[in-house]
Amino acid sequence: MYLTGTIQTDRAGYAKEVVTAKKTRTVNKRKVMVPPQGTTKIAQNKQVPQLTAAMWMDRNPVHMLSSGGSREPVTVMRRIHGNLQPVPAPGLVRDYHRWMGGVDVHDQLRMQRYSVQLAYKTRKYYKTLFLGLVDMGLVNAFIVHRLYRKQITKPTMKHHAFLEMLMEQLLAVDEDTFVEIEEATQAKERTAPSPGRTDSTQQGAANAAATTFDD
Repeated sequence: MYLTGTIQTDRAGYAKEVVTAKKTRTVNKRKVMVPPQGTTKIAQNKQVPQLTAAMWMDRNPVHMLSSGGSREPVTVMRRIHGNLQPVPAPGLVRDYHRWMGGVDVHDQLRMQRYSVQLAYKTRKYYKTLFLGLVDMGLVNAFIVHRLYRKQITKPTMKHHAFLEMLMEQLLAVDEDTFVEIEEATQAKERTAPSPGRTDSTQQGAANAAATTFDD
């Protein structure tokens, strides 16, 4: 078993000889990336030979650290000017894309787009954990939706459109059912009044809470 991942170049002990900045130069009135996409720099730790520091040039420099990944040259498919093309890379880059890409995409969907956990601030750690689980459930549902739509050769929905549809379905209850659900929860257990409540229902909930407290 070994570990492979990206790393910040300012970490103590990281091989400075592989650290590379993205630059461009003009060739025939076109800007060309320097070094070109697919360029690789590798450094091996002398004390721990299995430890590898690497820089692989994608659209931007990707600096990595691996405790046992392959250094052998392979190719990975990357999109260049709108077309998928093979690009040279060390084996550890291919392994990283194969096994970690799904985790990165999941984290991006969960933490950077429409996150319930980030939208609601609370001092109770268990509430934060719960909201994180809600986010994970929503993202997993979206991933399953995309896979299913691809299997039946139907177009997939955008992330925001899927969430809007899901919210509409979850809220698609008649008025009697909504009132029944609302009355099942005491007012003191809610952090804020439910949307669309009238003054009469608000007062009724307050009276019910007061009666429960007196009992």
